[in-house]
Amino acid sequence: MSQTVLIVEDEPDIRKLEVFVMEGEGYRVLTADNGDDAIRIALEENPDLILLDIIIPGPDGLEVCRRLREEKLFSPILFVTARKEQWEQVAGLTIGADHYIVKPFSPAYLASLVRAALRRESAYREEVESPTVLIADVELDFSAKRAMRDGEEIHLTPGEWIVLESLAANPDRVLSREQLQERLWDAVTDEGISSRTVDMHISRLRQKLGEAAGEQIVTARNFGYRLNRT
Repeated sequence: MSQTVLIVEDEPDIRKLEVFVMEGEGYRVLTADNGDDAIRIALEENPDLILLDIIIPGPDGLEVCRRLREEKLFSPILFVTARKEQWEQVAGLTIGADHYIVKPFSPAYLASLVRAALRRESAYREEVESPTVLIADVELDFSAKRAMRDGEEIHLTPGEWIVLESLAANPDRVLSREQLQERLWDAVTDEGISSRTVDMHISRLRQKLGEAAGEQIVTARNFGYRLNRT
């Protein structure tokens, strides 16, 4: 069965181009031109990937992304926008987007990013051998994307899950900032995004997982991070 891509774009010419590229890649394509329809279709159809413009009628792209992550829809979300402000890129990545594509873009570039994001998502699903991992007092169910402590769920963003899955799949082994950044952004970075973003994800993970589990994410000075499982 073909993978499904949801395109959320209110400019007809750009939406037509994105549909043409995605159908040319063999994907099943759904479309929406406003935030309300984007949320509804995404929750009904659970697409494999979402191309999401930021400036759209109704809830904007940032709000759409935030709501979908709150509803535990973890499909890759790629923002597509003409706006280049760095703070907006950081905001989008912080609330759970996987990448940021600035208009104008070439069809080949768009197609390569979508293929990479879908490939990366499949790889992460296969990467953790056991669907459930215990880190101190936190139980992680990677198949369900759920972290539990004392019977209560800990909300983690998709980016935080990617970092945590990567570390959990390589226990007691140091992963460099560059390796984690590659897994976050699939080795395709925009100007202004650096390995400091990885540090931000690690800091939030430690905070959310709590003292006991957070202490098992160890900093290897001047290199990267390691998850202690012993």
